[in-house]
Amino acid sequence: MKRQSELIRLPTIYDCGGRFSLKDKWFIEFYVRNPRSGKMERFRKAKGINKFHNLKARNEAAEKMKQYWREKLKAGWSPFSDDQEVFYTQTLTLEEANYFSNIWIKNEDELIPFVSSEGVYTVIDNTLTGQFISFGKANENNQMVYYNSSSNDVSLQVIEKLNIHPNFIGTFFAESNSLTLRLDMDGDGSISGDEGKSVFKRIVH
Repeated sequence: MKRQSELIRLPTIYDCGGRFSLKDKWFIEFYVRNPRSGKMERFRKAKGINKFHNLKARNEAAEKMKQYWREKLKAGWSPFSDDQEVFYTQTLTLEEANYFSNIWIKNEDELIPFVSSEGVYTVIDNTLTGQFISFGKANENNQMVYYNSSSNDVSLQVIEKLNIHPNFIGTFFAESNSLTLRLDMDGDGSISGDEGKSVFKRIVH
């Protein structure tokens, strides 16, 4: 039985029930949970598959497309990305020179782990500089996979999973009940518009 917290079902090839008929249309099918409704929604992709008129070529095209969407989904892509800011919740804990951050996806009354990170930071004249020490990314089974700075490929993992460089800069604005961060997401050494903007509300215990 599938867990209610399941976020995605990875792509499969629909090939006419295994009959491998070239008369019917083949497609790739996968499911993603809609954060607004909480329901799993089906998506089908077929572009470029059915132009092939022999089994080997069509099967190779279908496998290639399946792998493409599989990797895209595993890397965190969502067809509901326009709603992500609304349906994500994030906490940030600052302890002197260290920070801890957690991001969850909100699914009705449930919070599903998405990204966890910690590192070091300094703030001078509202300019923030920091470095990731370790981070985690939820896999397709909603289990956190952790990486740290001792990993040889940590830089590539950070860029791929979080879309941010391991060494980052930004701006830091603290008010009485909120903290606003804007981070350089593309590594060009500058920030424009609302690039990398996160707003945190102070929680009083």
